[in-house]
Amino acid sequence: MDMPVRTLPPTMIELLKQLPAGETVRFVSESGATEAILVSIRGSMESQSLLEDQSILLEQDTWLQDWQDMAQRIAADWKSDKTAVEIVSELRR
Repeated sequence: MDMPVRTLPPTMIELLKQLPAGETVRFVSESGATEAILVSIRGSMESQSLLEDQSILLEQDTWLQDWQDMAQRIAADWKSDKTAVEIVSELRR
């Protein structure tokens, strides 16, 4: 599903503007279960400039480990008998 950014609540737009590229925000329920994950694919200009100015490079191993850790957290909170792929396939029918 695609949704225009302008339809998001102002707090979400501000969060998206501040989130560096590749970083995630995990939305959790009161019990701490993961409900949704937001991944920025386009960081703020300030974040990108800061990374360039300080010559900070994200190593592939670190990036991969972060994603694997996130996948484990999602799997631990997954309540359905169906996989995410099965659910998305059903939604597309």
